[in-house]
Formats: sequence, structure tokens, C-alpha cells
Amino acid sequence: MSWPDNQLQPVERYVYEGDAVRIGRFDCHRDDACFSVTESVADNMFVLATRPLWLRRRMKEFRYVGPGSILFHPAGCTIERRQANGERDLAFWFAIDPAIFEEALGRCGYDGQFPVDALASDPSIHLRIVALLKCIDDEQIDSLEIESRALSLLDSICCSMHTLGRSTRDLVVREQAKHKARRLVDNAKAYINENLTSNNGLADVARATGVSSYYLCRLFKSVCGLTVHEYKTRQRLVHVFEALTNGAGADLARLALDTGFSSHSHLTRIFTRRYGIAPSRFRQTPELTI
Repeated sequence: MSWPDNQLQPVERYVYEGDAVRIGRFDCHRDDACFSVTESVADNMFVLATRPLWLRRRMKEFRYVGPGSILFHPAGCTIERRQANGERDLAFWFAIDPAIFEEALGRCGYDGQFPVDALASDPSIHLRIVALLKCIDDEQIDSLEIESRALSLLDSICCSMHTLGRSTRDLVVREQAKHKARRLVDNAKAYINENLTSNNGLADVARATGVSSYYLCRLFKSVCGLTVHEYKTRQRLVHVFEALTNGAGADLARLALDTGFSSHSHLTRIFTRRYGIAPSRFRQTPELTI
């Protein structure tokens, strides 16, 4: 991001450097001095978060960022992080040429307005990012393909963000209440991610957030575009996905229980529905695992 070159390791390293696209890996433990440093983003970029944390940008309110979220950071944006229930901030960032980034945003109707809210990653986009990173790591593709696939990802993310934006324009809360609504939903997300393996019900989430179950259902769906249950299932899948892509999860039955699914078959059914491939097959597919 904005770290001097002599400070990049071990906090940050480049995965790929090209004319139109640069890709990096940011890995900062909560005890590292860099974790609490307010940094400035040097380029327009999109970021895949893999660990939970609270993030504040442009000196605004802290927002909860769950694993699997995708964010847009505009050039010059300041970032401040606060620990959630994870031990580090591990993310992959894609810095894109400013003219290309502006064209992609304009094509999706943003008209120069930079979207800054987090987007719960679409499973297909998440899978494509992991596959691209794996191919780069294994030196299987050239610069042309890397940059073409990165720009295709940018286009898909912009379109997904725009679709989510249309749904959130019809919030059940009034304009002046959006700030409070986002804060309540962020608190609900944090509680869900901290209790992924538990069988807590909607009333538990609502109680932890301080609102009624009915209000939470309407608010969560209007802000996130997902129901509370859909969000919790997606976050469980993110943990399964990470375990499989990092070579863990040899015992799928144990992995299912450890991530909150009731059984191996339950995990297989949900995973296949989301990613289009069974976890057992995904684990055996070298070009998709990292």
C-alpha cells in the first residue's frame, strides 16, 4: 500500500507487478507495530479480506469487515484497523491503473463516485481470485493473462457492487438513520463471526445487537442483501474454503463440525450449491488450491 520499500517485508510483499495491475499480499499480526498505524493507500485498489477486523477509512466510523469481504480503497484513502476476533490482518490487494479503474466504475454507473462499503464476496469471484493467485504462485501464466483476469475480476466486482447498491437504495430505514443501521448490522456481523460454530438462533443475534428479531431481519437484509442465516452460512463457507485452499481439511467430517455444519453431507450440499464443485473434488484440484 503506502509502506516504504524497506518496510514491505514481512508486512507486505508483491505477488505481481505490471503496467496496468499490481497485486500484493498484506500480512500483519495484531502485535506488530504496523497493525495500529494509520496508513494511506497509494493507488485505487480492490482488496480481498481473509481475516475479521474493524476498519476505519477516511477517518469515518469503524466498520466490521468479515472474512471473504471485498472492499474498494481509493487512492489517498487513510486506513486504520482495530482487532476483531482474529490474530492478524491478512489480505490480498489488486492495485489498478487509475484510468482503467475509473472506466470500470463508470461502466457500472458510479459516475466518478467511489464505492467504499464492503461487499460479502460472491463465491464465484472468491474462487476466481484464489485460482488466479495460485496460478501466479506456480508461474503458470504470463503477464497478459494475469492482467486480463485481474481486470475481469474488477469488472465483475463493480457489477456486483452496483447490484447490491440498487437493493440498498430501498432501505426500510430513512436516510438520516442509515448511519445507525450500518452500525447495528456491523455489530450483528461481528457477533455472527465470533460464534460461527454455535447453533445460536435469530433471537441471540438480535439480543446481542440490542434490537428485536423482526427489526434485525428487515434491517440486515436491506443493508446486506442477505438474510442473517444466508450471511452466517456464507461466512462458514469462507472458513471451509480457506481450510481447503491451504491444504487443511483432510477429514471433511471433522471440518464440517469445526465450521458449524451438522455433518459431512450437509457441508457437501451447501458447498456444492455455492461453489459449483464438491469439497472433496475441490481439495483434489491442484489449480484451485493454494
